[in-house]
Amino acid sequence: ETTSAAGIWNPANGFVPVGGNGAANFTGVFDGQGHTISNLSITFTTANPQTPIPSLTTDGLVGLFGFVDTTGVLENVNIANAHVTGGDGMLVGALAGGLLGSVINASSSGAVSVGNEINTGGGITAIAGGLVGGSAGFISNSHSSASVTGGDAFVGGLLGSGGGGSTITNSFATGNVIVGSYPAGGVDNPNAGGLVGEQDGASAVSGSFATGSVTGGAGAAIGGLIGSLK
Repeated sequence: ETTSAAGIWNPANGFVPVGGNGAANFTGVFDGQGHTISNLSITFTTANPQTPIPSLTTDGLVGLFGFVDTTGVLENVNIANAHVTGGDGMLVGALAGGLLGSVINASSSGAVSVGNEINTGGGITAIAGGLVGGSAGFISNSHSSASVTGGDAFVGGLLGSGGGGSTITNSFATGNVIVGSYPAGGVDNPNAGGLVGEQDGASAVSGSFATGSVTGGAGAAIGGLIGSLK
């Protein structure tokens, strides 16, 4: 069904992410068999409060897949010339907004963007990655050339934020990454990294690299590979 906002596609917002955002999280195996999905378009800016990843709250999950749960696997797929936009306090990635499962042999190109952190209580962080937004899962043999931008946010060329023991192996990013400034009264400083925006110290990156330029506004933590390692 392709004609209404309740369907899989609608003129205002484009493709509706698979899983998450109030629907059942994706728990299956998606094997793209090496095929390419071209010109994916998503604009998702209406808040939809979620708690998809332990200890991480978000107002929406934006990508081809919204949220991939622990048993979910996305593999052997290319996302070409995507234009994926999320609003304030959301997790955004061309392939997946949030990941607890696995991404294997996947790639993305195009443009990914997110808004700002929401300063309410402990704050709701805005996160964007060229391939995956936020992950406590496994990414292997994957890459992204997508440009990634955010305001007061965590942004990375491949992954926006890695926590809870997330793992990246044999992967890379070549897209440019831009993050905004730290606002007065903000909760977390913006982070931008060529590969990963913000990385938990319990997580691991191996056999991976980034070549894109990384730019941040006043008060931002930026790095060629990882913006902030905590």
